Amino acid sequence: MRKIMTVLTKKKVLIPLLCILCALLLLLVYSVVYNSDLFSNSAYHAVKCPEGMDPQVALKIRKEYLNICRSRPNSGLFDCKLRDIEITEYYGNYSGCEVVMVDWARIVAYSGFVPPPAVDIAGYTIVLPPYGGVVYVVFKDSKLYNLKRAYYLGMITKEDVYDLGLKIDPLFQENNPTP
Repeated sequence: MRKIMTVLTKKKVLIPLLCILCALLLLLVYSVVYNSDLFSNSAYHAVKCPEGMDPQVALKIRKEYLNICRSRPNSGLFDCKLRDIEITEYYGNYSGCEVVMVDWARIVAYSGFVPPPAVDIAGYTIVLPPYGGVVYVVFKDSKLYNLKRAYYLGMITKEDVYDLGLKIDPLFQENNPTP
């Protein structure tokens, strides 16, 4: 080993070799930090869970949402990461489904998609918040659905939609009749 070091030092190869090794080490650290969605048990994932929600369910929802994004290569969402998907609100369990608000503003920057300002479900109109990148997701049996689809598939009831409307839209009760 000492002979190798002497030869490398005399030929002025040691310093460039150390620089290359340091650069490789920095790339490895960068890869681990910025591609943390490869590590499902990292502390980063636990942070993205609203109060009252099971962290494992939140992680499953985020991963499934990521899979959906990555399955659409022409949408500009193929490069999104798990850290780009955040559950900002947990509405609870309705008829066996977990209902959450996903803030995906970073993903909107990739795709340019803008969610609709309101959604009509079960005879009610729910006005969505004016800030971009918010999607309401129903999670059941490891699959994701939007509110409208979940209702039409019979996963949530008209009463569930009304209750969710009260939580999502501050003017919902004024604009919609009671069930």
